[in-house]
Amino acid sequence: MLLLIPTLDVSGQPMYWVALNYDVEIDGSGTAYIIVKLHPIDSYGKSLLANEEILQNLMEEEESVAEEAVLLFTESPYLTEYKVIEHAHLDESKLVYCDVLNTGRMQKYKGAVVLTIELHLNSTTAIEHIADNIYQVIITDFYTIQDPRSWIDVLNITIIEDAQLINFSYLPSHANPPQREGNNLLWVNRNEPEAPDFYLLTLKLPRIVFSKRESKISVEISSISSEDHYLYIEVKNTSEESGYVDITLLGDNSEQTRRVFLTPLESVTLSFPYRGETEVRVTADGKLLAEKSLPQSASPELSNTYIKYFAIVLSVVGFIVVIVGIYFGKEEKSEESPPLPPPSSS
Repeated sequence: MLLLIPTLDVSGQPMYWVALNYDVEIDGSGTAYIIVKLHPIDSYGKSLLANEEILQNLMEEEESVAEEAVLLFTESPYLTEYKVIEHAHLDESKLVYCDVLNTGRMQKYKGAVVLTIELHLNSTTAIEHIADNIYQVIITDFYTIQDPRSWIDVLNITIIEDAQLINFSYLPSHANPPQREGNNLLWVNRNEPEAPDFYLLTLKLPRIVFSKRESKISVEISSISSEDHYLYIEVKNTSEESGYVDITLLGDNSEQTRRVFLTPLESVTLSFPYRGETEVRVTADGKLLAEKSLPQSASPELSNTYIKYFAIVLSVVGFIVVIVGIYFGKEEKSEESPPLPPPSSS
């Protein structure tokens, strides 16, 4: 997978980007190995891997990089069983790909800072039992969920050991298909329309033991308001647990979702462009936590803005018409000839 992250060192280190590729391996016990490969690049596409200070900065980001990698498989990293089994180190034999200059072509960089995370799928929200030893595993492009301008550029998935790849698909269906070779699937996505939002794998996992801790987070929808073209939804974590929640607006022809991380008792307000939605739902780990119908006043309040502006425009136009009418009225009177004097008597 590839992501470009702008970074600025507080010590005065110039801004740079980090190209990020993911390799994912899944075995028959339901263990996923996420290999993260990072390569620093400047804004002109030049490698900065030889810069020792930047290299040290990347090494120190191991914990946050691992937490982001886990989001491929779960909405709640704090509920997921994972650990770093290979700590961040420089591997000059690895290759990283990115399109930092937006040319539509991937550029290859040699060498990477590499770390490996071991994750148990039975502790995630990404796995669903279908039949016998058959499971569906969903890998989510969490970058797109958080920001539609970003996406997974390179994702390399390999099914290893006694696991079997039964089938695969991706959503949306018009997205870029992978290059397949046996049990390996490689997605190279040059732009956002090509990149799937979800990667769906149907796998045979003969040794997995399915057990999972459920999220205990609870959330309330505190308030709903609207202004101009936007709805503002305030949600509050009413529990003592932290976690990710999804806030979704639903309508007949529209659906919008935002994901946020809430600490205990934290409140946040999110803004959504209004598109005629009628309901808001809050979920975590696929569980419905709260829902509300949007007030009927939401749509009229938005249109009141137009009414107010239209009234102002009408008032201004009416005032101009009155002034113009008075002006031309005076002009017409001034141009009239004075009456002829009465004829003089002889």
